[in-house]
Amino acid sequence: GNWESPKGNPFQSEKMATGGKDVPCLARKVEEAFESVIENIAILMKRIKDGTLPGVPTKYRKYDYWKTFEELTDQISNWCTKLAVMFSKPPSPNMEDAGPLLNGLEKVVVSMVTQFSILPLSEGRTLHKEVSLATIGLLENVVSFLKIIQKVGCRPEAHERTRGAANVNETCDRMLKRVSRDNMAAVFRVMLSSLRLLQDGVEEIDEMAKENGRPVDVLEDEEDAYPETGWSDEEDKFLQPCFRLVRMIPNLVSSCSRDLIQNGNLAIQADIDQMDKMAELVDHISSQLDDFASACYTPVDKKYISDSVRGLADCMVQLIKFQSYFVEHKTENSHQKPNEQDSPLDREQEIIELLESIKL
Repeated sequence: GNWESPKGNPFQSEKMATGGKDVPCLARKVEEAFESVIENIAILMKRIKDGTLPGVPTKYRKYDYWKTFEELTDQISNWCTKLAVMFSKPPSPNMEDAGPLLNGLEKVVVSMVTQFSILPLSEGRTLHKEVSLATIGLLENVVSFLKIIQKVGCRPEAHERTRGAANVNETCDRMLKRVSRDNMAAVFRVMLSSLRLLQDGVEEIDEMAKENGRPVDVLEDEEDAYPETGWSDEEDKFLQPCFRLVRMIPNLVSSCSRDLIQNGNLAIQADIDQMDKMAELVDHISSQLDDFASACYTPVDKKYISDSVRGLADCMVQLIKFQSYFVEHKTENSHQKPNEQDSPLDREQEIIELLESIKL
């Protein structure tokens, strides 16, 4: 960008809070250059969030794509480190010194966003979302770092500047080590994260059953909201089969994850699409289970719980269909017989029978 600005006095100063010494702030042109880079990065972040980035004709090649992605991530870290060093002590840099660093940082940020836009949705919506969120997170940290330098300038005691640079470097490190490189890895990550939440939800239900429907930690001013006796016999009878159904969910998600990893094929577009749908469904189930658990504390809202259990059962059956797709797809290609033990069809029948036993 053009870092020259026609505005005013090129240098400013301000008093420190202690000692009354003049501490150099940013030269006005440097200040304006920082503002320009921050505004431009904000525009790019908004376009990523809105999905309004222009298309890039570059063909996606997996190895080349991730090699460039890693190189650009490293470069962002390096440019920010150089800026942190330049502004680590007085005197405040002028445009001749600071301009090239800001220009270099902005160019590599634009390249990073362009690199993101090369990733086609056909590689998987879950992967696309993960890379999108990671890129936005990195750019947010870059903006925060630039704003810190705007605020503290070259003050030698400004620890915020060091922390800001460290945040950028840590985010870059996470992107290099943790961002999924294909849709199967991205979907597996979503399912693993949801599985932990589901296990927590089942633990909450088990704890609730021990307390007969009363929360473990009830504040004094909330005591009146919960009957001392907890669930009535009728409520307990109604809830127990609901709990049996819900306790099946973590094992189901775990077995689906295993079949996905063993049988999913990233060379087949239909497999990629099924992976995405499975990830969305498991994420939805996790949210639904949380709502279900909250509704089971005494006093019980039977109507809400009935609707919630039906919804969870429908989701479980749908998840089994996705699992069946991967199991059957694999056996079709390999001419193997599917494992008859604990088959998806048996699990689906078990859910249907359990649902019928619940007095909804």
